[in-house]
Amino acid sequence: MIYANLEKLYKRIMKKSIFIILIMYACNTSIRKPTEPIHLDELDKAARDLKEQLLSNYQKSIKRPLAIASFVRNDIDKYQSKYFSVTPKLGIYLANALQNEMFQPQIFDLVERQRIDSILDEISYGKIGLADENTLESIKLSGAELLVLGIIQKRNNTIRFDARIVNVADGKILSVATSVIAVTPYILKLYDDYPNNKKEYTGVIQSRKEWQLLNTYIEPNSLVILEAEGDWSMTNNRHSFGALGQNENPSEWGDYRLYDSLNHGQLICRINTKQDFLFSLGEYQFTIGGFPECRINDTDLDNNTGSLKVTIHHHSISK
Repeated sequence: MIYANLEKLYKRIMKKSIFIILIMYACNTSIRKPTEPIHLDELDKAARDLKEQLLSNYQKSIKRPLAIASFVRNDIDKYQSKYFSVTPKLGIYLANALQNEMFQPQIFDLVERQRIDSILDEISYGKIGLADENTLESIKLSGAELLVLGIIQKRNNTIRFDARIVNVADGKILSVATSVIAVTPYILKLYDDYPNNKKEYTGVIQSRKEWQLLNTYIEPNSLVILEAEGDWSMTNNRHSFGALGQNENPSEWGDYRLYDSLNHGQLICRINTKQDFLFSLGEYQFTIGGFPECRINDTDLDNNTGSLKVTIHHHSISK
């Protein structure tokens, strides 16, 4: 009788013990936090992939300031066989995601992204590489010593992102990375969304360069207003003037105008699809489309100094 009672008590204790263990296991699994985010979209995955490759290939030395520019897509101007870049929303969104991924305080001091994008836009940065001295100097002033640049390439059913870390001082590439994602309707929409015909565009025209392409498209049958500020010089005595130039020749060495019907040192522009149509400051109606390019009305460029900040206002013509 005593043995039977002990056996019943043992069974009750065992049942309660098993029940308590099951409750503890259920509670433990219910409060366990996932080690990875529940969902990462394709851009987040691409940013993480790029980050891992860039850090893996980067030879760490000392902690340095790093800026991440928006990724650009390079299109070709078929009339001049020149590449120009545009910044689609896809490039902005990816750079924003990469900015968060590249937060590595032990390796880099991150520079605010909007700051570097505004500098690159101001100098009309649209070429691959950093050969231009003005580009280098402007980026240095932002505080960045390293710059992440990215190119977007669209293929049949994929989008490829190529990124590189560039040393601003000498343009050397310190690290590279590549990531590929599938094309979806949403990704394609971001890829095609860029301000090629935005209401206003600002660029800089240097006095010591020939024709300089501006990275803004003038639509056919549109109204454009061209404005400029600043001054430049085309003589050894550094006599400066603005975009309208001078009727009287400021040079004592001779007449070096490219177009003798226009002022000395005047800002002149043209549409690359119709190079015999010149325009300068003022309001113009265009029946053709194309990319504008500008320069100073001078052929002896070596002794020139200064630059002009050019603003183009786009307006559609009501039909």
